[in-house]
Amino acid sequence: MKGFIFTQAQKQGPARKMMAAKPPAPKPKPAPKPAPTPKPAPTPKPAPKPAPKPTPKPAPKPAPKPAPKPAPKPAPKPGLTPKPAPKPAPRPSPRQPLPWPTFNITIDPLGWYNLLTAPGLIRNADGRGQLPDGSLISEDEQSVTRPDGIVQYADGRIGYPDGRIEWPDGTVEYLDGRIVWADGTELRADGSTVYPDGVIIDADGVQIN
Repeated sequence: MKGFIFTQAQKQGPARKMMAAKPPAPKPKPAPKPAPTPKPAPTPKPAPKPAPKPTPKPAPKPAPKPAPKPAPKPAPKPGLTPKPAPKPAPRPSPRQPLPWPTFNITIDPLGWYNLLTAPGLIRNADGRGQLPDGSLISEDEQSVTRPDGIVQYADGRIGYPDGRIEWPDGTVEYLDGRIVWADGTELRADGSTVYPDGVIIDADGVQIN
């Protein structure tokens, strides 16, 4: 029993130690919660636009009336043959076509002779003569062909490479058969004549304009 008897000091020793011990740290206070962020006010939705009114369609135009048909010609009576319209009488011809131009021999015979006997003339084997400028004299000595293709005849005519023939009095004969006189009168290939004032006479002597 002696070993189990504790003194008062021994009994209070643990208690003193317990009292001398520091109290535990206080429980930390919870951190303050952040203030809630205020939600933005909802944006008001725009009021819906009213639906556009449909454009009224224009009233349809009335269909055009067809043009009235001309009245049919009355049928000829049986036994009667309709007469054709009479042909208008031709107007009298104020002029008559001019005659074909006659040969004009009013040329210079001496000048033609001098041309055929010009100095430097060379006679070819075919009978034609050649002048110093290259002109050729026909065998019958009735025409001279120049180097540019123009032909001069003994009767005064001048022939051009395009077929025209010009007479000494100013008359021009064309390859297609037309003849134009110096005053402008024209005889066409079909026989009609056109005068300078515009009057046209056909081959039968009838005015057609």
